[in-house]
Amino acid sequence: MIGPTIRAWIEKYVSKETAIRYVGAKKSTLMHPYRTRGSKLWWDRKEQVDFYVFEEDCAWSVAALAGITLKLPETAKNSMMAQAKDTFWRWYDEVNPEVRNRKEVDRKRAEGDPDLIIAASAEGDGVVKVWTADNEIHYVRGYDKARDEFGTHYLSLCEAA
Repeated sequence: MIGPTIRAWIEKYVSKETAIRYVGAKKSTLMHPYRTRGSKLWWDRKEQVDFYVFEEDCAWSVAALAGITLKLPETAKNSMMAQAKDTFWRWYDEVNPEVRNRKEVDRKRAEGDPDLIIAASAEGDGVVKVWTADNEIHYVRGYDKARDEFGTHYLSLCEAA
């Protein structure tokens, strides 16, 4: 069982999910957003169950740093914690400039920034059709070089076609 401080830290990075447990006299069934079918039973009560899904690409590092780990030999734990710290740095740690940039790009996308390019399609002769976060279409040249230091494409860094 994790305490409220650790739970609050986890929820900065991983969203809490909710399931309903249907409890009967002899068995129970847990229904959650990822399970659409369950056994039918006569249930006496239902209760809400909160849980987290730590996907394997990067959120697993949040679980590991929160102390939620598999039973592993000490040598494997040390290696896993080193990997968890590195993964957390690359995906979540706001001290990392790349993480701050990703959050800024997400904000710009959500707000419909007219400078942020969100999709592109080559048209030929060096002309590229681009879509910006405000759902506008533009035809530009120099798209391949129109990136900031993190690789994000911006309309203002392109030439009009």
